[in-house]
Amino acid sequence: MIRTLLVIAFSLAVFAQAPEQAKFHIDAPVRVGSSTLQAGDYAVGRMNTASGIPVLSFQSPNGTALMIVVDRGEPIHGDYATAPRFIFDSEADGVRRLTGIQFAGNAQAYLVPAQK
Repeated sequence: MIRTLLVIAFSLAVFAQAPEQAKFHIDAPVRVGSSTLQAGDYAVGRMNTASGIPVLSFQSPNGTALMIVVDRGEPIHGDYATAPRFIFDSEADGVRRLTGIQFAGNAQAYLVPAQK
C-alpha cells in the first residue's frame, strides 16, 4: 500500500514538471486573466496536462500561486526567442495586463486570455 502511494506521488510529480520555464520581476501589479499578481519576483512554467491543453503556472517565493489556461499563439516576430519574452498591454483602468509569453528557444507564444 505504501509502495503504491509512493509510485503514484512520484508519477504525479514527474507529470507536473514544467518543460518551459522562466523567471521574471514586475515592479507594479499585473493582471493575469482574472487575477492580479502583485509586484515581486515570479517563476512561470508551462505544465503538462493529460488533455494537452496548455496551462501556465505562476509562483512567487512567498507562496503565491496562480494557474491559468492559455492559448497557443502564432510565432512572435517569426523567430525563436533567445530569452523569455513577456508581452503586456494596458487596460482602460491603467493596469498592465500580461497578454502573452514566449519561452526561450521557442517561436510560438502562449496567449493569456483576458478574463473579467
